[in-house]
Amino acid sequence: LTSHCAELAYHYELGGNLEKAIDYSNRAAGAAAKVYAYQQGLNSSETALRLMEKRGTPATERARQLLQTAAFASAFTFQPAIDYLEKAVTLFDEAGDAEASAAAHVKIGQMLCRNNNPTGATSTMNIDRAFIHYAIAEKALRDRPASEAVVGMYRGIANASWEAARMKESVAAAQRAVEIAEQVGREDVWQQAADALAFALVASGRVSEAYRVIEQIWQRAQLSGDPAIVLAAGQSSAFHFFYGGDLASAAQ
Repeated sequence: LTSHCAELAYHYELGGNLEKAIDYSNRAAGAAAKVYAYQQGLNSSETALRLMEKRGTPATERARQLLQTAAFASAFTFQPAIDYLEKAVTLFDEAGDAEASAAAHVKIGQMLCRNNNPTGATSTMNIDRAFIHYAIAEKALRDRPASEAVVGMYRGIANASWEAARMKESVAAAQRAVEIAEQVGREDVWQQAADALAFALVASGRVSEAYRVIEQIWQRAQLSGDPAIVLAAGQSSAFHFFYGGDLASAAQ
């Protein structure tokens, strides 16, 4: 059935059953993602979005569909993904969902801090714009309970600050991310925050401090007993040791 989801969506649309057509379009998108067929996934997700607009689906549902569509689009170039995310922000704001809107601002900020430009299109990297989106997100999230979204925001601010050569701000934001990650209580979230801190410290020339964070990353990963976390920690540690000039530790 999964292999025929796109065809079923097409026929349900022809028959006027938009609810089923949307459902099967999203099933087709999910099936495509599992086999890394991102163009097919993008096509199916865009179809679902078009049908939602035609059906008059509530703003929040359409906004979440836009997030999924943006994720597929980002596999190719960032500008279409940013466009989808900005539309999602508008819909979340209309629905009064400040936290979801802030999370979308964070995703935009992350994309604006990277250069994804395989087709020769205009570069999307714009650190000043990224800071604007992070400022909006921070205003909405700073007083919220500790969550993965808040950690991701401070990780993003740390990265943008590093790109802008504002190293003290980068380290401070990464430290805040680690503090909040401890409250979240999920090892994978803490590992990502600690990785951002290690990077900011190395980039700031505080290499010995960074190495202490790296050792903690590795020790905690081993204690977690989660193979995925151990693998990610090993890759992270190798990168930071290499970046810090300790080639022997990186190889180990």
